[in-house]
Amino acid sequence: GPKHLVSLTALIVLLIAGIAVVGFFAFKRSKADSQTAAAPPVTSEPAGGAAAQPDQQPAVTEAQPPTPAPAEVTPAIVPPPTPPPTKPATPSAAAQAGAAARKAKAAAAKVVPEAVVVAPVEPAPPPVVEPPPPPKPEVPPVTFKDVRVLVLQGDSMREREAVLTLAGDHLSVSDRSGKAQILSLPYASIQQAYYSRSKQPRWKSPDGKGEAASVDLGKMGFFRGERNWVILTTQGAPIFIRFEDSALKTVLPAIQERIGMKIQR
Repeated sequence: GPKHLVSLTALIVLLIAGIAVVGFFAFKRSKADSQTAAAPPVTSEPAGGAAAQPDQQPAVTEAQPPTPAPAEVTPAIVPPPTPPPTKPATPSAAAQAGAAARKAKAAAAKVVPEAVVVAPVEPAPPPVVEPPPPPKPEVPPVTFKDVRVLVLQGDSMREREAVLTLAGDHLSVSDRSGKAQILSLPYASIQQAYYSRSKQPRWKSPDGKGEAASVDLGKMGFFRGERNWVILTTQGAPIFIRFEDSALKTVLPAIQERIGMKIQR
């Protein structure tokens, strides 16, 4: 209410006044203390600078209160400033190269050379020499009788009775008695072999052209029919051999086997 407000205001005023009085007295005393400390001590000396007589007592000065000694001020210890961190100096390229060379040299000095193992040199193997082919087994000769062979007589070719013998590496044709040899032909010299069922022997030349031989068949030759001919071509003149029908199935396979090539028909 209003009474409480008045009482509170009076209390605040009294508090402020008390604080002012206390502050005033404190300020006054501190000023007096400072003046007393600044004034020098007073000594009584006779005029003219004469010394004081022994019987004279020095003037008694009013005792002053002792001046309190000023408090010792301890200076604050300020730590020295910390220098900024310095970056390590970067070695130059030349210095780095020198250091690397020294390290490499030291490492090479420490390396213990490994023992060198020399492998024995093996002699070169001898060249492989292929063995010669085994010899062909000897085949017993085969003889066919009652054959005909064409021989040149004058300007014409005539038939002659003969005996055909197939030996190991050649064939031979002899007369009917088997004593006189008419011809001998190695198998290796035969180029082509043909069979012809015709009146006159027929075959093909190396260029594929058809060939025919003219045989003198005698006076009644125009009545003769087709016959079995085997023609063997060589670098020279061909060989003409005639067989009867009964010997055809045995003669052709035997010739083909011995000469090593197929008989063309």
